[in-house]
Amino acid sequence: MNKSYAIGYRFQLRVKKYMEKLGWDVIVRPKSRFPDLHCWKKDPILDSALFKIIEVECKMNKYLTKEEKQKAEIIKKQGIPFYVAWKDKKNRKIILEEK
Repeated sequence: MNKSYAIGYRFQLRVKKYMEKLGWDVIVRPKSRFPDLHCWKKDPILDSALFKIIEVECKMNKYLTKEEKQKAEIIKKQGIPFYVAWKDKKNRKIILEEK
């Protein structure tokens, strides 16, 4: 495992734990597939049998490539909210930004 992959993987696990603290169930996609995290939780407002789903891509620098932006657009057209999780280098906090 090269160094940059290991750094990215550790950040992905940090974001996973963060999302779980917010009440989401999370699956990490294998083999660096886009997006990195598939998250869901029950929607208590609508119905306990319905789930809210979001997709999260983890980026160290918050910027998506052109190809990733195209894939994100496809996800959003399906009505699934898409977020980018990135690390604020100054405060080392995880930032979730809807794209």
